[in-house]
Amino acid sequence: MRFSGIIIIMEKTFFHAVFKTYKSRGVLQDQKVLSFLFSVFDKTASREGFKLLNCKILSDQVHLFMSCDSRHHVDYFIRVMKEASSDEFYRHFKIDRLRFPKLWGGSYFVEEIKESDLLRIINRVEKKVSFA
Repeated sequence: MRFSGIIIIMEKTFFHAVFKTYKSRGVLQDQKVLSFLFSVFDKTASREGFKLLNCKILSDQVHLFMSCDSRHHVDYFIRVMKEASSDEFYRHFKIDRLRFPKLWGGSYFVEEIKESDLLRIINRVEKKVSFA
């Protein structure tokens, strides 16, 4: 039997994604909230076929470092992460939706990074976190 067709090579791609809370409110300060969000991010990434390499949650923004196959689209990942974490957050913490109508703002920043630069960029974010 002869195989004819296209062979697709799945390469690992690395991303650094940043998104902010709605109106940059510093609502992510409690340790219980941080632990909860990290577990939701990790669970969602695993379910969607991404690997969460590192996660830094500040009071008003989240930095996610992830890897995925080249077949995945990072816009989909960000939308799924924001939706799942927001839904779980409001369900678990019973936050007043009139005072805080949304958890995340609409915009985000994503950069594709080389595997060789991954540690350097994570360290850069760590330094910014320690000065905040």
